[in-house]
Amino acid sequence: MSVGAVHDGVGLATLHGGRDAFGQHLDDLFAEPETADERFGGAYGAVIHEQREARALRSGMCAISNQPAHHIPFMYAFSDRPWRTAGIVNELAARLFAGAHIGQGFPGDEDNGEMSAWWLWAALGLYPLELASGVLRIGSPLFDDIRVDRADGSSLRIRSHRSEPAAHVLQSARLDGVDLDRAELPIAALAGDADLELIFVTDPSDALETGEHAPAAHSTWCRDLTAERADVIAAASVVDARRLFDDGEHGGSSGVVLAAGEWAGCRFAEPRAVSDLTVTMVAAAPSSRLQWEVIDEDGNWTAAPTTHDAELAADRTTPFELAAPVVTPAIRVRAEAGVTIRQIEVFDLR
Repeated sequence: MSVGAVHDGVGLATLHGGRDAFGQHLDDLFAEPETADERFGGAYGAVIHEQREARALRSGMCAISNQPAHHIPFMYAFSDRPWRTAGIVNELAARLFAGAHIGQGFPGDEDNGEMSAWWLWAALGLYPLELASGVLRIGSPLFDDIRVDRADGSSLRIRSHRSEPAAHVLQSARLDGVDLDRAELPIAALAGDADLELIFVTDPSDALETGEHAPAAHSTWCRDLTAERADVIAAASVVDARRLFDDGEHGGSSGVVLAAGEWAGCRFAEPRAVSDLTVTMVAAAPSSRLQWEVIDEDGNWTAAPTTHDAELAADRTTPFELAAPVVTPAIRVRAEAGVTIRQIEVFDLR
């Protein structure tokens, strides 16, 4: 899960300390062996088959045998060593889908065809890392001459040329004779006839750029304001309101109950700008049951409407933006009808 934000890889790398630190984190992830030790059974209380399968793969903590890990090798695209992806994926796809000790050609559960789908993408040397981005990441195909025939009679041909058999560093790519400036294939190439030609070498200094060097404009982490010397305030009848702001530190998975008319919130050490907030519910409820309020310049509680309404699903964190940012010494939520809330967060994201 430490590399799970495929929708914002640049921002994720920033949180890890930069592209080089993120690359080292991935290297460490692949180097850390899975032990399938019963001490790490977690909520299961015992070793489960996914742990044993991951140990059998001998690929560190990257368990391609389980769906949540399928993107992990491709996250090197956001590091200072993006060329590592191709060789790792090629090796995993070639080694782990042969049956033998793991079984019947699949390294893990073939859930709804997803394991086959991962292998097919690896065999083609392509991967849809960021869904709906319009591009596929180019890796290193398992075969040096591939033709995908489509039902409409068109085809995609992928030809690889290597300086030596173990060469997996993409030096250049040409789509229909035109050089690509990044290690990405436009999704449009999957429609109609297309010819992709790839050149692989062994020297990482010759690698085709991934284009992921610039820091994301939105990558700055914003601290929850309730964690900054904020005092919990609540109606006298509310039980243990502090659990709304403690990130689960004091337990209480059952949440905090607010009856109609009851309220809870926090008071800052000094007035703070507030623009956004989140609420995590225990039981589902319409957002109309919650009324957000702040203290105005005259010291009175006043409504702080949000830009939209949303159904508050159980066990889900729902974000809201205030219709207008405010500067206030305190913020609270008042229940119009009974609700059970697990957590509240407050942010200044302007």
